[in-house]
Amino acid sequence: MRKQWFKVITMLTALLILAAGIQATPAKAESVSESVSILTLHATDDFKLSSMSNYFLAPYTLTNESGTDYVSFTIKDSSVVTSFKTEQAGQLVEATNVSEDTTANTRVVKFPVTDLSGVLNAQVHISTSFNGQAYEMDHAIRLAFNRTIDHAALEALVTSAEAKVKAAVVGEEEGQYPEAAKTALTEAVAAAKVKGSWLSTQALVDEAASDLTSAIAAFDAAKIAAAPNTVTLLTLHATDDFKLSSMSNYFLAPYTLTNESGTDYVSFTIKDSSVVTSFKTEQAGQLVEATNVSEDTTANTRVVKFPVADLSGVLNAQVHISTSFNGQAYEMDHAIRLAFNRTIDHAALEALVTSAEAKVKAAVVGEE
Repeated sequence: MRKQWFKVITMLTALLILAAGIQATPAKAESVSESVSILTLHATDDFKLSSMSNYFLAPYTLTNESGTDYVSFTIKDSSVVTSFKTEQAGQLVEATNVSEDTTANTRVVKFPVTDLSGVLNAQVHISTSFNGQAYEMDHAIRLAFNRTIDHAALEALVTSAEAKVKAAVVGEEEGQYPEAAKTALTEAVAAAKVKGSWLSTQALVDEAASDLTSAIAAFDAAKIAAAPNTVTLLTLHATDDFKLSSMSNYFLAPYTLTNESGTDYVSFTIKDSSVVTSFKTEQAGQLVEATNVSEDTTANTRVVKFPVADLSGVLNAQVHISTSFNGQAYEMDHAIRLAFNRTIDHAALEALVTSAEAKVKAAVVGEE
């Protein structure tokens, strides 16, 4: 009887231990997946993406299995991309094929990632034909995860700057650039690529774009401009077509002609600027003050600019003189007229007129 009770107690004890073991063993947790972003970088250039990214289809899924992170995604043109390897412990290891769709010519691959904040070396093998020739090539790439950088503006600036550098001709003629300007923009592009790489931060990418924008502006400003067109200027008396005005003594050559948005402008330097306090030209029937382009107070000069509707005509103008004469204040408007591009040799005729007028003045009428 005691033996039977001992057997019963032993069996009950074993059952209790087994039940306790079953309850103590936790249910196996299912792996949780989430999405990640992937940048497929050029093998050596941090600013450049690899064209191999065209074979990789989102979503890019992150799972954790037994403490190890895995990333998986779909490879399209699976028959062309015959191999996809990632670096594991210093060796390129073929990714695991999770599934394959031969009809769609795709397959899903999976590979471990030890550091999602780092860059993972990888390799794609392409097996196809090109121009009738077999093409078998390994392409080294790098994978970066969860980098949400807006790179579009900087890339557009780099493309623009590189095109400008390529097209720029170094020289001293119109439309050419100083060598220093071309070198400076080349260096600015290189610096922008380093500062604003895909492995950088958004703040640095934006800063690189700002720096390059300034460099492009400086390069554009260094372009050698066309030599300005010059005109000749006659400062005529207000009413006498044969006589020049003494106001011409205040106007210094060169007389420059520019065209701005379809309108011709003439500019020149006025000397004794503090004396010639106003210079106006007639515009649409009204005397309008000319635009002051620049001023040199030390030299007492200023450059003025005014529109000219008809270079073949005569433009009415007015000068105001503010000075003193014989100890008295002198404030006077002087009407003048401006004529452009009239290349007339008037000297001989003026000499004859002067001589004739002198003769007339000296002549005494009479019969003696």
